[in-house]
Amino acid sequence: MLHRSITFIHATFLVFAVVLAFLTLRSADEFSVTDQSAYLWIRDSEGSASSAEVVAAVEELAREHRVNVGLDTPDLRDPGGKRHLYLAVGAPGSRSASWLDEGYPSFGRDVRTEVHPFEERANADPRGFYQVFGPQESIHALRDTLAELGLRGTVHEDPPGWFDRIAEDIFLACFTIVILCGVIAVGSGVLLNARSYGVLRLHGWSMRRILARDLAQLGRFWLPAFALTAAGTLAFLGFYNGFAQFRSFLDASLFFLGVFILVGLVTHTAALALVHRSGILQSLKGRVPSRLATVGAYAVRVPTMVLVLGVAGSVLSSAQAIEEQRDSRDAYEEIGNASHVLFSGSIGEQETMEAEAGAWLRRADADGEFVLAAREPAERFTPRESDRPDFPVLIVNDTYLEEQPVVSPSGQRYEAAAHGSNRVRLLIPESRREHEDDLVAGIPRWTDLQTRDSPDLNVDVEPLPTRSEQSVFTYGADTPSRTTGERPFLEDPVVVAVPNGSDVLHDVTYFSYATRESVIFNDPRDVLDATADPPMSAYVNGLRPAARDAAEEYQELVRDFRLEAFNLAAGTAVLLITGAALCIIHSRKNAQTIFARHISGWRFAATHRSLLAIEALLAVTFVGWVAWDTVTTRNELRDPATPPPPPGEQTTGAEPFLALGITALGLGLVVAVLTAFHRRVIREGASEG
Repeated sequence: MLHRSITFIHATFLVFAVVLAFLTLRSADEFSVTDQSAYLWIRDSEGSASSAEVVAAVEELAREHRVNVGLDTPDLRDPGGKRHLYLAVGAPGSRSASWLDEGYPSFGRDVRTEVHPFEERANADPRGFYQVFGPQESIHALRDTLAELGLRGTVHEDPPGWFDRIAEDIFLACFTIVILCGVIAVGSGVLLNARSYGVLRLHGWSMRRILARDLAQLGRFWLPAFALTAAGTLAFLGFYNGFAQFRSFLDASLFFLGVFILVGLVTHTAALALVHRSGILQSLKGRVPSRLATVGAYAVRVPTMVLVLGVAGSVLSSAQAIEEQRDSRDAYEEIGNASHVLFSGSIGEQETMEAEAGAWLRRADADGEFVLAAREPAERFTPRESDRPDFPVLIVNDTYLEEQPVVSPSGQRYEAAAHGSNRVRLLIPESRREHEDDLVAGIPRWTDLQTRDSPDLNVDVEPLPTRSEQSVFTYGADTPSRTTGERPFLEDPVVVAVPNGSDVLHDVTYFSYATRESVIFNDPRDVLDATADPPMSAYVNGLRPAARDAAEEYQELVRDFRLEAFNLAAGTAVLLITGAALCIIHSRKNAQTIFARHISGWRFAATHRSLLAIEALLAVTFVGWVAWDTVTTRNELRDPATPPPPPGEQTTGAEPFLALGITALGLGLVVAVLTAFHRRVIREGASEG
């Protein structure tokens, strides 16, 4: 009979092939519509043709080439939860053509897709993502047609799909862990069944015949397991989405399942070959070639330790982020429908858009329509020769000071400056007053950059104190180094207060802050009114309420945390199983030596010193490497010339402690399992004596 660990892991293969297919399909569906064969990203427009002419040309091309052409655009009010697909139908009998009447078959529930006739785009900007549903070569004809109308863009013949989602870190980690689980579970199952294989070999069975027997037994297990998994999956999909995109789901499931089965069969064959390398008598005693088995176990154990360390760090960061986001809910509820502005990425004339949109934002700022809350690295406000400061800096306008309290040491709230003033107030917490001279000296460098079009502008800098231990709300403002789920409060920040509509900020700076989610309109209707007519109607791509952004980010954090927690549990299981496998290999190889040393009075540690020494060396090396890497990284980040690491790659300083916990857990299990097998060897030796 097959060892139960083999049947268990094959059942796991079935379940996780379905789970990973579901997760990747849902992620791909949120990113883009399905069934497209290619897409064209139109970014530049000469303005020589009207939108109505573009619509007529696209519809004519669709009919001539018998394809369907779609234009994918986000919803202005809910760009993260809804998109619009404008469809020109040239192939009426195709599946995508039915979407106009039956609706788009979304796989998930998080993003809704509304399908409209292409003619409804007659009064809208023609730039964006054009998708072809049909023969791929039609995308080049579409590009040429639009080029004749003054629209230029790039062709992509390999549109993203569910397979691209596998490369995401969280899915790749889960995929890798399942494979590692398969390798160690199947390998251990075959090795633990060495005695049964020894009996079969004693009766003249060849390796090929034994493998065929194992596969036949596995096939008998697979039939009911597959039927049960398939029935449960069909019932769930029917309830969840009515079997939408079922073909893609089936392809993804079979891909994952095929990889898992291949890994399982290759491991099974390799482990069985390893068993056959030992003599029949050794197999009857449960012994296997220890050197190769030990190398194989450590080949899985070492990378698993590194993987578990990364996943443990992600779980810790996610848990902290969830807690911090939960604490900020009240602040987001108070701002109501205050929204960020999203600008189109399909505009080729970037400089023109920055200038015109920036000028509009300046006028809106002068009218007090939005809150400015922009996070900046502190080194931009200190002299270049000084050490990299470790305190946060927040750029705000007068409207921010009216909405959010920033108080002096006496408790008095700072209010708006005189309208149109060029006085920059530098609000420094009492706890950071030692940096005042550097900040006052460094602020002119920052203001000179902002006023590059007005070099003669006289900017006054006034340092003022604020109360220490003060939390300042950021409205979720983004920075290049900000991580997902970061708490939207800054503790004792240096606040740089710029008057509404002041010339201190450049138009392009306004636009840059808006693209970093640092401009928050209190009333979304102000944006809708401004974007009713060109050119702003082409530039603005949507509005995202800051509170909704925070809620969606919180939900995403919870989903990622659950998957990361599973990855951590599965990775820890692999780590524990490899430790148990090493103990099994060691005890079976050295059974006689262990018994002889025991009756000679050897202590446990001395009896198993070889295995314990290797484990101790591995633990010390692993912890030392992690500690060295952490210290080196943190020292490099103190250098002002070193750019901050990208999101998700920051070091928290807790990595050595996580590594210590991982090695302690692994070493503890090795000792516990080794103790159990030690006692078993002693009992068996005593009974044979």
